[in-house]
Amino acid sequence: METSSHLFFECYFAYHVWMLSLEWCGFTFVLSNSFVAHFDQFLGLPLCPSKIRYRWVVIWLTVIWSIWLARNALIFSDKVLSTLNVLELVK
Repeated sequence: METSSHLFFECYFAYHVWMLSLEWCGFTFVLSNSFVAHFDQFLGLPLCPSKIRYRWVVIWLTVIWSIWLARNALIFSDKVLSTLNVLELVK
């Protein structure tokens, strides 16, 4: 059974999308694999004003949404997106 933690954080594909996204933002580190811990960790990255922190929330949500789109493309359209394709969706 597919869990949300596996789908968005634990599987190799999702983890690679996160690493590419963080690299695109100029960061590299190990991420948590639970929703709440991952979100808290991601928001804890920048020690910055709330306006910039809002951008981090948008990036986090966009990565989640893009992984979801890639999963649905595979399941419902038999279309395989690469991690680089998903990164382009994020950008």
